[in-house]
Amino acid sequence: MREAFIDDVLTLEPKRLLAPHRDGESLRPVLREMPVATLVLFGDRDEAMDPGDCARACLDLPPERRHLHVFHDVGHSVNAEVPKALARTLRRFIDRVYPAP
Repeated sequence: MREAFIDDVLTLEPKRLLAPHRDGESLRPVLREMPVATLVLFGDRDEAMDPGDCARACLDLPPERRHLHVFHDVGHSVNAEVPKALARTLRRFIDRVYPAP
C-alpha cells in the first residue's frame, strides 16, 4: 500500500502538489454548523499539517458532536503508519455514536 501511495504521489501533476490548501479560517463556518458526529484524528508528528491546527479545528465543531483522537508518534499518513490502531479507533467511534440496539 505504501509503494502504491508513493507511486501515486510521484506521478501527480506538479500543479496538484503545489495547490494551496484550504486554510482553516475558511472552514470555520462549515465546522460550526456540522450536523453530524465528527471524529477529528491526526498524528502528533504530522509535518504536512500542523497538529495544533487540527486540534483547534476540532474545537470549532459543536461540542455535543465533536470527537478527537491523537495518534502519538505518528505522522501524516495515519492509515499507512498504524492501520490497525486506526481501525480500532474508528470502530470505537462508530460504536459510541451508533450503539447496537
